[in-house]
Amino acid sequence: MVSETSLVIDVDVSADIGYIMLVQPRRRIARTLALDLPEIRGDVNLDLDDDGRLIGIEIVGVSRLFPLGVVSRWSMTPGESPSS
Repeated sequence: MVSETSLVIDVDVSADIGYIMLVQPRRRIARTLALDLPEIRGDVNLDLDDDGRLIGIEIVGVSRLFPLGVVSRWSMTPGESPSS
């Protein structure tokens, strides 16, 4: 059975954290994998559900990866698109 999926992007500019939720409704996070990639200037964490499926991506230091003016406009829910 395929569940309904939608992309939700949320950014807390004051905390400099972005979160991309890949599955709706939100599932319980069973495990978080921290990525250690020198090419990425922020911390990236992958959230997995009980079945090991990727359900969300957290970016700590999102403003180091994207211009702050762009990041501050991101807060999307299903059916929306980023502001230009």
